[in-house]
Amino acid sequence: MRETPSKSLTAIKRNFFARGEKRFVLGFGAEAFKGVYASIRMVNAGLGVPATLSVNVDVANGTFWTEGPLVNSAMALMQVSNVPTMINSLRDGRDGPAFRALAKMKRLHVYINHKNQTASKGKEFVIDYFKLNSARTETFKTMDPNTNKEKETTYMTYFQEKYNVRLQHPDLPLVVMTAGKGKIVYPMELCYIPVNQRYNSKLNDRQVNLAHSHDGFDDANICTDFRDDQVCRHSTA
Repeated sequence: MRETPSKSLTAIKRNFFARGEKRFVLGFGAEAFKGVYASIRMVNAGLGVPATLSVNVDVANGTFWTEGPLVNSAMALMQVSNVPTMINSLRDGRDGPAFRALAKMKRLHVYINHKNQTASKGKEFVIDYFKLNSARTETFKTMDPNTNKEKETTYMTYFQEKYNVRLQHPDLPLVVMTAGKGKIVYPMELCYIPVNQRYNSKLNDRQVNLAHSHDGFDDANICTDFRDDQVCRHSTA
């Protein structure tokens, strides 16, 4: 029931979602679309008749992060239209509304995408938190290939020298992510959200209203727990 569908579909518990399915935008970096709920249960057919297994199939409604650059979803969360405005709003620090919005991205899976990537290619990392410092200001120690000695450099300079990648927005906060048992740090603009990453934050009133207004997500069909766990189902009978 699970092994074969999981090879081509995104599996969330007993729910399965296609990767190319039509979806609609809920705002704040989220989108919704329909999938399938499937389970097996024991059915008693009546007195003197042996119990049999029955397959139960329902429609599942799911919410996910919009696939694409992490920066785009971050702007959608903050309700800003461009990167300079986002950078400006982040200057209020961790107690400001902008950083509180970014906190919703904790545990989000991302991958790295730049033209000369090597070790990170094809790997997904899990966001832990966003630093106050940017690629322009944060420094770390690395080996200088010319002198074979340790030197201190910024992330902006490191990516320029090592990968020939010139950051377009070096003042964005750095992203601290889990990689195996350790942590890695990357500039936000190099991080991308894969398809069908589950949106774990509780939907706000505006998002819930948008979901209700869409065909198949109205009051008759939408589950009461849609706001809470972002995957719900209703009977197709």
